[in-house]
Amino acid sequence: MAHFLTLVLLDPDEPAYADAAEAKMRRYFAPDLAGPEAKCDGFTIGGRFDGELWDKEQNYNLSPAEFQARYGFDKIKAEDNIRPVADLRPDLVPYAVITPDGGWLGRAGMTDQQWQAEWNHLRDRFRSRIAVAMDCHC
Repeated sequence: MAHFLTLVLLDPDEPAYADAAEAKMRRYFAPDLAGPEAKCDGFTIGGRFDGELWDKEQNYNLSPAEFQARYGFDKIKAEDNIRPVADLRPDLVPYAVITPDGGWLGRAGMTDQQWQAEWNHLRDRFRSRIAVAMDCHC
C-alpha cells in the first residue's frame, strides 16, 4: 500500500476547482483496483501532500494522533492544495498528472530522469492551468 501525489490540471475558468478535480479523478478510481483505467483505490485533495504545492511546512515524524491532528480530513483546506501551475514549487515533482483533457500520465516505467523531463515538458505546456494536489492510495 502506498500514497502518491497526483496533480490534476484544470482550465482556469473551471467554476469549482476541487469538484472538477475530484470528477476527473473518479475515472481512475476503483475500490478493488480492477479495470483497465484503475490507478488508485482511494484519493483525497491534499491528504499527506497538504500544501506541498507551495511549500507549506510538513511534519513527517508524527505519532498517529499527531498525524490526525495535523492531516485529518477536517484540517485539510482545499485552497492549500490548489495553485496555478506557474506558481508551483520549482522542485515539486508529482508521481502522476491528469491533463486538462482527462488523460493520465504517470511515472510508472520511467527512470527518474525520464519522468523529470516529462514533468518539465508538462509544466511548461500547461503553465497557464490550475493544479490541484491529490493524495492517491493504491
